[in-house]
Amino acid sequence: MALGKGLRIFLIVVGAVVLLVALLIGGFAWWLSSNKDELKAMGDRIKAEATGFGQGRNGEACLAEGLRQLDACDGMMCAVKTRVFLTACLEVAEPSPDLCKGVPSSDSIVNSVMWLRHQCAEVQIDTDDCQDLFGELQDFCHDE
Repeated sequence: MALGKGLRIFLIVVGAVVLLVALLIGGFAWWLSSNKDELKAMGDRIKAEATGFGQGRNGEACLAEGLRQLDACDGMMCAVKTRVFLTACLEVAEPSPDLCKGVPSSDSIVNSVMWLRHQCAEVQIDTDDCQDLFGELQDFCHDE
């Protein structure tokens, strides 16, 4: 049974896309494995910095510092570092009675998305990284 020209082209394109995705995933996995020690050391440094910052301060100070760092960021790695910072800082900071007030659970998808967008509009940082940072706050507020 002969395949039509259109179907052959479609299958070639799909095959090329699958191959490209496999190469990207493989390359990312290789990069992670060859940089794992450096990434772990970086994570440990960020956590130590966050712990030092958070001691003697409240969670609102941790969030403010995380937002300040995020606003100065450019790139995915910087945004990830900021999220690690916020999480580690919140773990050691003094409780803030109002920090989790009104923070919806991430299980409530519609409320969560609306809240994340509103928070980022409030701080005038309109990026997915901002929503990810506030997502860390959500996790903190609802993991207790």
